[in-house]
Amino acid sequence: MERCLNNTARDVLNQDNLDTTTMQLTLDDLISNHMTLLPKCLEHLITHALDNGEYTFRLVNSVGRLIYNTIARIQALERSFGNEFLGITTYESVFFNTSDIGIILHKNFTKVKTCIEKMADDTTTLYGEISGLLVDYSRLLLEVYKKYSPIDASFTAQYHEERDFIINTLWKLKNKQAALDLAVEYHYYPLLVTDAHAQPHDRCQQLIEQYVQDHGEEFVRCLISYYSDTDNEERLLHFDPTYDQLVSDVLNENPKIGWKYHLKKGRYQQVYELLHVLLPTLNEIADRKILSSQAKLAYLAANTENVDVTALSVILVTYF
Repeated sequence: MERCLNNTARDVLNQDNLDTTTMQLTLDDLISNHMTLLPKCLEHLITHALDNGEYTFRLVNSVGRLIYNTIARIQALERSFGNEFLGITTYESVFFNTSDIGIILHKNFTKVKTCIEKMADDTTTLYGEISGLLVDYSRLLLEVYKKYSPIDASFTAQYHEERDFIINTLWKLKNKQAALDLAVEYHYYPLLVTDAHAQPHDRCQQLIEQYVQDHGEEFVRCLISYYSDTDNEERLLHFDPTYDQLVSDVLNENPKIGWKYHLKKGRYQQVYELLHVLLPTLNEIADRKILSSQAKLAYLAANTENVDVTALSVILVTYF
């Protein structure tokens, strides 16, 4: 592939009738066409392989590895190409923006994933090799999307979708350490939160403290959302006050716990607003009457002067 690329490039550069701009575009097209040709052919071979048990598994492993190695070398070939033919050392072609290399990688990742799911015995050497191939595809896919998402905005959404899909796939296929490593590297916090809470209490606290130190507010927001989604009222009502604004932002979308949090902080207007949102969700008339009374008390506490707020708070607290 490298020899073919270089020979064709020399032919392009020997054409005297091409201006600089046209030559640049021609060389970019050349890179895209040549470097995707072999992966596309190999991808076609895997796609149309017969479902023939271990033979298919070995074919996916061998050809999948060849596709991976080919694509993994593309960026190195691009740099060499740009240095030799364009005389620059920072050459960046529009290759990833103009080709479907991401699609090729995604298709093969999915093919390898399906292959693993069909394998009954996860103790064989072949299973280990294919599982390793899946991890390699994961890293390459994420590397490609992360690198080019700042260049092409259309890659940003795809990057996040691919990241979530890839890491969750590794986790479900029991490649947990690889999934956790990628979750840390690519800031996929939901998995870090879930894994931490699957550990014994002391280990859970240790991991959470480490992640907060390493990743800051982004991780904390994910942690708060996890507690909100699982209705962990105790954790939320006693969350570190340093992150009061983050807790408030998340719990404003969860009125069932949110009004109690704001009550604890003495924010009666927010208590009233969240109780008002919660009211239509109740089915029992008796529950609605109680909640309506609570909302009125919160409104009075927030908007009436010379009211014994402490007494009202005590009444509201009795309905916790």
